[in-house]
Amino acid sequence: MGVLGVAVAYLYFIVSQKLMYVNVGVEGPLYAVISAVLLVAALVFFQIFNYRMLYSGTYDRLDEDPSSFNLSPIITASSIGYIVAQFLISLTVSQSFKMMVLVAAYSVLILIMAYIATYLHRYIYILQYPEQLKSMYSGFGRPKKERMR
Repeated sequence: MGVLGVAVAYLYFIVSQKLMYVNVGVEGPLYAVISAVLLVAALVFFQIFNYRMLYSGTYDRLDEDPSSFNLSPIITASSIGYIVAQFLISLTVSQSFKMMVLVAAYSVLILIMAYIATYLHRYIYILQYPEQLKSMYSGFGRPKKERMR
């Protein structure tokens, strides 16, 4: 996702460091160093992975051949079940419940930042390459009434 993706990853890193050092009670620089190395390794891995997927044509093949098996409802249901179970378990310990609410709030903010970064990159691409988009989509740039259906 470019620079904004790296910025969002760094923000999430800072938030997780704050939670671990201030609220959980981690001490010493070892945790921060290991976390920073893992962050950089993950960023490099996903940049290489996306580069290879993009230039090997895998993304194009996935767009052309949609799978008939939809895993999204299964993942959503299991994720919601896990979150509900964690909230119910943490109700017994007030500090734990407070931490869960903080982590959930931070996660929502990070997801919003990632969503904004995605659509900001798309908008910048539209501004930079309008001629390519007009050649690909005949109705691009025309008023809604003049577009072909």
